[in-house]
Amino acid sequence: METAVYILILLIIVEYDLRQGRIPNLIVFGGLAVTLMLSLLAGVPTFQSSVLGAIVGGVFLAVLRWLGHYLFKRDALGWGDVKLGILLGAMVGVKAVLWVLALGILLAGIVALILLLAKRVERTATLPYGVFLAIAGMAVLLLQFFGVINLV
Repeated sequence: METAVYILILLIIVEYDLRQGRIPNLIVFGGLAVTLMLSLLAGVPTFQSSVLGAIVGGVFLAVLRWLGHYLFKRDALGWGDVKLGILLGAMVGVKAVLWVLALGILLAGIVALILLLAKRVERTATLPYGVFLAIAGMAVLLLQFFGVINLV
């Protein structure tokens, strides 16, 4: 049941990020509250793993955001993406959060490369990064749910 709830939250985030280019705090923080409550009640991932995953996800993306700003003199990630990293870390736990982030980066990079090679976007274009993070999160959640991977 937790997986279905998490995927529903992530689908709502995808919808918002695609249509509006932003991720509302209400959805992220509401989702975080639901996620932490479910980790307390269901124990998968454990509450401790959820909290640590949230910290790792948030710090990792905050550092990437800072690096992007420092290197390119503009925001590479929005704060909504950083907050989504916190939510994803809580959903999948500390052992899986880096897999989610790596997969999200890979997906975004592949799509960006295809769009650039097809001359559909300019090099300075922005993509809704939260979409790729959410898709990566859903993929890891489903792989865990079906027992393909065990990172809990």
